[in-house]
Amino acid sequence: MTRRRDVLGAALTLLLPSALGCDDDDVIAPTGVEEPAALFWDHLWTFGGTYAEVTPDVALPFPTDRALLERIRFGQDGGPPVADVLEGAELVFELDGRLLVKPAGADAAEYYGADYRVVDDFTLRASVRKSVWFPYSYLFDGTSRSLLIRPEAETGGGLMELVLEIVQRTLLSGALDSAAARIAALVVEDPRVEAAMDGFVFELVNGTLASIPIRDTADVTAYVASLLRDTGTVGSDLPDDELFAAIGPSVEEIAAFPREGIARALVEGLVAVDVVTSSVAIERVERVVTFAFYRRALETNGALAAVRRVDLLLAQSS
Repeated sequence: MTRRRDVLGAALTLLLPSALGCDDDDVIAPTGVEEPAALFWDHLWTFGGTYAEVTPDVALPFPTDRALLERIRFGQDGGPPVADVLEGAELVFELDGRLLVKPAGADAAEYYGADYRVVDDFTLRASVRKSVWFPYSYLFDGTSRSLLIRPEAETGGGLMELVLEIVQRTLLSGALDSAAARIAALVVEDPRVEAAMDGFVFELVNGTLASIPIRDTADVTAYVASLLRDTGTVGSDLPDDELFAAIGPSVEEIAAFPREGIARALVEGLVAVDVVTSSVAIERVERVVTFAFYRRALETNGALAAVRRVDLLLAQSS
């Protein structure tokens, strides 16, 4: 156990030394607590570092890329300094084992399908979006009130999905000056991402994606409608037939579009539809839907498999 504690303490110091300012002796387990899980309860935790380990052959950038963060870390382009892509988001460990997340700009914390169970003073198990329960190590630093959570297995794809969900919900919340929104803008402007989104939409409308069965434009319309509902850019009270009728012309228009620029053309067509923008500002709809196509491109081309692990550094805020 001592060796494990030393290794984790060193990792914590390397991840965010400026936030810690302490010696290895300050990195402690939650001693004196009958129930180890009590360390997590009754606190708001804010994201202080979201670090991804990615295989060298990955072709697309993720929102956790340090190169993206460095471009805005010190307040370039007139924005405030940024320390982490999920800066401003809060995490709550509920007593019932659910993880609740409140993205920057959101009114309340929500459940995104992540659950946890504390095993002992150093280990918890977590499930993200109904995955198997993987083991994680955790370590609490008493001086900085920081909590390092590290997976002990290759759970990167699932945790990256949670990161992507928080970023997408931040865009929907309207916090467009947040770290997540600013980094998301850099991601989708990357030429590699634009090409990947074009490839995804082009193959979608032509029915050549093995993972998404498409026979005609009606199937494409149904898929796009489902995406809009999943992102929250249309109201749940809107009947399917009205939604299909509203977005159908945009889908049909891009059916004969060339590959290059097809994703942008579809987003622009959807943004122009009244039912899509009736409850959410146009700028937010455009960013959310664009990011959603980026997520779908990652999911369908296997890019999420390139994420080996995602380490989270949380700060205790209350």
